[in-house]
Amino acid sequence: MKSLRGTSLVALALLLLVAACAPAAGRQGLYYQADTREIIALIARFGPQIEPPSGYNYFSVESISETTIQLRADPLIGFSVVGFVTGIATDPARISVTSFQQADHALVAIGVSPGTLPDVYDALVAILDSRFRRY
Repeated sequence: MKSLRGTSLVALALLLLVAACAPAAGRQGLYYQADTREIIALIARFGPQIEPPSGYNYFSVESISETTIQLRADPLIGFSVVGFVTGIATDPARISVTSFQQADHALVAIGVSPGTLPDVYDALVAILDSRFRRY
């Protein structure tokens, strides 16, 4: 009986560990009455003005195409050193935007990494909402 209980506890612990590692549910895409190129151009112009998270440098355009743009903010040197000493990851903060043209509107998919930056996501949506009507 003890080995069954021990096996059950180990199985439960493994299940909880796997659940903790699973990705969080993604956000739905946003529809705007705009052209894909207009979406990307707006983000290229105003995206670098988004307030970076604490411990990060400013956002800059890392890569861009007609349908995608990626912004990146590197960790500040002090933040990187503390992260190295404590073993806490100090990866760059990234905003990835992909826009798909669909007839007279664009579907915009936004990804923010790390996923614990809701203010960054909200700031980007505010930029889009300030210029384009939602479809």
